[in-house]
Amino acid sequence: MTWLRLLSFDFLPQFSEWIVLEKDTMNDHIEAQTWLKKLDDAEYESCWHSAAEYFRNGVALVEFVDKVKISRGGLGQIQSRELNKSQETEGLVGPSGKCLICEYKSVFSEVGEIGERLTLQQEDDGQWRAVGYYLI
Repeated sequence: MTWLRLLSFDFLPQFSEWIVLEKDTMNDHIEAQTWLKKLDDAEYESCWHSAAEYFRNGVALVEFVDKVKISRGGLGQIQSRELNKSQETEGLVGPSGKCLICEYKSVFSEVGEIGERLTLQQEDDGQWRAVGYYLI
């Protein structure tokens, strides 16, 4: 199992009650797809700048870029990505605490199938922004 922990949580959320979403439900959370596309295109600085304030306060830009390059460097190109499950929850991070945890089944050219978990936080302006990304 390979982990990319860009932001450490003090606890792991409970995933016993995953909500399985219809594929088009993710259209409501286009920010997840947009952020992952930037990651796939090695637009790491843009990923950091478009992440939630809580995230940016927890990891410096240079540190983020270094960790991403190390962790994703050997994956190769993205071949496919499919949303497996998603859960909306509260109380994981920051003042507003409303989060969307998305887990994907992805295929990369160098490693084959691997899991990805992206956590978004809805900030005070109503926008969903990344607060965590893990390879699982």
